[in-house]
Amino acid sequence: MEHKNSSKTQSPTLSAESQFSSSTSASSSVVSPYTVSDYEKSSYYNGISGTGEHPDLLYRTGSAKHPWIEPSDKSVHYPTKSLREVYGTPLNNVWKSVGPQIRDLVRNGQASYSINAARFMTHEEDKEETLGPVVIWIGVHPGSTSPDTAHEVSQKILELLEKSEVEDVEVEWHESVITRLAGPALLGAIDSEDPTRDFYRHLTATLGMPIANQDDAEGSVGFFFHEGRDKRGEPSSKVFGVTNHHLLCREDEEIYEHKGGAPRRCIQVNGTRRFEKGLDEVLKSIANYGMAINLRMAELVALQKQQVIASGKEKERVDASLRKVQRLIEDDDESLTRLRESLSYMKTQWGEPKLRNIGHTQYSPPLTVNSVEGQKFTEDWGVFELNEDKFKAHFEGNLVDLGASKLPSLFMFALPNHINFPSQIILYRGNYVIIQIPWRQCACFSLHCAADTNQWHCPTNGPRRP
Repeated sequence: MEHKNSSKTQSPTLSAESQFSSSTSASSSVVSPYTVSDYEKSSYYNGISGTGEHPDLLYRTGSAKHPWIEPSDKSVHYPTKSLREVYGTPLNNVWKSVGPQIRDLVRNGQASYSINAARFMTHEEDKEETLGPVVIWIGVHPGSTSPDTAHEVSQKILELLEKSEVEDVEVEWHESVITRLAGPALLGAIDSEDPTRDFYRHLTATLGMPIANQDDAEGSVGFFFHEGRDKRGEPSSKVFGVTNHHLLCREDEEIYEHKGGAPRRCIQVNGTRRFEKGLDEVLKSIANYGMAINLRMAELVALQKQQVIASGKEKERVDASLRKVQRLIEDDDESLTRLRESLSYMKTQWGEPKLRNIGHTQYSPPLTVNSVEGQKFTEDWGVFELNEDKFKAHFEGNLVDLGASKLPSLFMFALPNHINFPSQIILYRGNYVIIQIPWRQCACFSLHCAADTNQWHCPTNGPRRP
């Protein structure tokens, strides 16, 4: 989460890093009287992010006053917590002076850390809610701090607060993996007349978008869907992409589900091969435009010579041709400039693989062959969660790019008879199509848009039973 220094409208915060994810790591192996139990470590911040991912507790000063008791019945409801900011407390009044002192105590020997003032609302099964005390909430990199060190520093923090007449404050330490969000957002739909259109297709949030896993194995996006509501039934803005299991998992038999304590399996837009192919396409187009400009310049010189000696109708024809060639040269020159800018943009903003991270694998069942009423089919799918910062600006749903050379009418004739138009297919900006297909029909509808070949096709043999 991103924080800024405190002000009248913000909760007190200090940070050595711009962003922390809620991913966590294994606890320290050092045995200490201040070490929390594995149960408390993994469940203390349950529900804090609303996604099942939450930081691991390292140490807290309130353990003696408020022990965390593991239930004997594993089916019992686990209380959940939500984060609240801190306003109107004695800590707010002195934060500008004590905040830097707390920072100095924490950062001694820490390469990265986060310090926030927070309060936690605990939600019980009977919907009863309890707001906890003010907490100095310290985040450190996994394995960087022992419970003993956390205890020692926490006591100094409490002494500092007591001198400033700030009471009823706890100190809690959690382990978090630092995640830096890098690179620009994916591109949106580009007008069909834009000279860079086809060269940005592999960086556009459409169906068939080329993606790759951390091993640089390549695949593509099948379709997107909106979560709607999270596990608690609360509204959710999360959007997921569907692709093949064999792209998300190394083994066919593996079943994968990302949980709070696991490192993320990042998904990138474009593997190395596809990205380099995109650069080559732009370079070839730059060369073609350069050659076209040279040829037209020669044609322009020839027409200028004809213009001198032509007369009557012949002169009118030469003048018209001269104006046309001049416009073509100007258009080609503008396109050439745009393509050179595009090449620089792609190299600097998307060149490094880490700049192309767009999400992480969330769930993928094992690859299986199933049979329904005598008909066999292969279950080969997985889901990755989209990074909101990469998609939100231009994401428009299940958008299909037909390619600059494809007529929408040809696409409509290629549709299978069980797909209704226009209730499920909506034309959008000429060469883009929005696909709106009920979930149950997704397995029956196979639309292949190959951005690499500028081709697409749909099956015409009717629906297949899922």
